Order: sequence, then structure tokens, then C-alpha cells
Amino acid sequence: MTIIPTRRNTVYAYDPLPEDTRADVTLVGKDMNGKPVRHLLLTQTIDKYQDAIRWAVEMADFMEGPIEIVTMTEAEFELRRERKLYAGMGILR
Repeated sequence: MTIIPTRRNTVYAYDPLPEDTRADVTLVGKDMNGKPVRHLLLTQTIDKYQDAIRWAVEMADFMEGPIEIVTMTEAEFELRRERKLYAGMGILR
């Protein structure tokens, strides 16, 4: 993992593995009740991993909490997409 400090924040970038195809850029923070939450800001294909890091570093000081860049395989990406679809239909919670 690469840790990139900015003026008032931090970007945590997980190193991509050879089988990874995507990278999520996620804001880590707390909700109104102080419970931890994660907000997906964007997903890039792995060939744009360095662009995702640059963008996260540029945005970090505007955010309340740190930004994480997490890589994933295509299977992990598809599984997440299916879960969101089913949750939207009320099938999963």
C-alpha cells in the first residue's frame, strides 16, 4: 500500500495485483451519528490507476476524511454490481 499525505488529508492506494482490472476511489468518513461510512467516488479501469491516484490526491484536501483506492478483479467487480442490483430490487439487504 502506498500512503500519500496531502496538506490536510491522506490518500491510501492499495497496490494492484496482476489479476486486478478495476480500481475504486472511496471516501472514508462518518455519518451524522458518527458511524463509519464509505462513499464510492468513482471506479476506473486498472489502466487508469495512476490517473485515479492523481485525482484522489487533487481532491483529498477538499474532503473531510481520507480517500482509499482499492483494486479488484473483474469477478469482484461483477459481484458488487449484482449485489447493488439485487439490493435495489429489495432482494438483498
